[in-house]
Amino acid sequence: MVTRLRRRSSRSARWSLRIARFAIPVFVLAAVFHQFGIFGTNTLMILYGIIWIGNVIAIVLGIVGLLAIWSLGLDGARRALLGIGLSLPLIAIPFYFAWLTLSHPQLNDISTNLRDPPSFIQISGLRPADANPVPSSYTPEDALLQRDAYGDIRPLFLGSSIEDTYQAIKEVVRDAGWRIVVEEPPLEVDSPGRIQAVARTLFSGFSDDVIIIVSTDLGDTRVDMRSASRYGRHDFGVNARRIKDFMIALQEAVAPTLGSS
Repeated sequence: MVTRLRRRSSRSARWSLRIARFAIPVFVLAAVFHQFGIFGTNTLMILYGIIWIGNVIAIVLGIVGLLAIWSLGLDGARRALLGIGLSLPLIAIPFYFAWLTLSHPQLNDISTNLRDPPSFIQISGLRPADANPVPSSYTPEDALLQRDAYGDIRPLFLGSSIEDTYQAIKEVVRDAGWRIVVEEPPLEVDSPGRIQAVARTLFSGFSDDVIIIVSTDLGDTRVDMRSASRYGRHDFGVNARRIKDFMIALQEAVAPTLGSS
């Protein structure tokens, strides 16, 4: 009878895989819990920081394990490689946001009207105590940053009536999945209409405040929009992209109205 001796396996490789496997469901559950309001944004960011540190440790352990396996002939190369491979996507996320930080201006409040940005209504009760202060007017520095970075963020002028445009705005807001908190339809020809909503990001559910105003300007219907982040000094370009996407969707929504008029 031949007895085969089982080679020792690398403890570092085992722990690398264990930590990596544990971090992935925690990352997903943290995003889901935040999406459903089980805990706040600051708690989510703390958890993300802990997860990131855990993934760094998993990668270091995986590398140490591979070195031990190479030099001592231990088992566990597959575990070490899996631990490193599972950790890399999560550890890359902060570097992605670092790139966004460098490639976008430090802004968290974007408006199509820099001289007289739309004012938010009843927003104090919507923002948690640890959120950014309620945005007011733009500083000249922020206005200059926005002009340089997002020169195409401007009011939208349409040939549709103010009433049809207001209804189209409501449809686009609902299609986007935003929660409407204020509705003020245009009651008269010269009376602007307002819609204020809360927009949430798809995965983690970060909330931003949005207000859209529709008015008349020299015979055309004018649409202004403002989007402001509740947390952080940097929005990574999210608010500008939201405004651009909304204006494109609104133009498509009012196109049938223009064709039938």
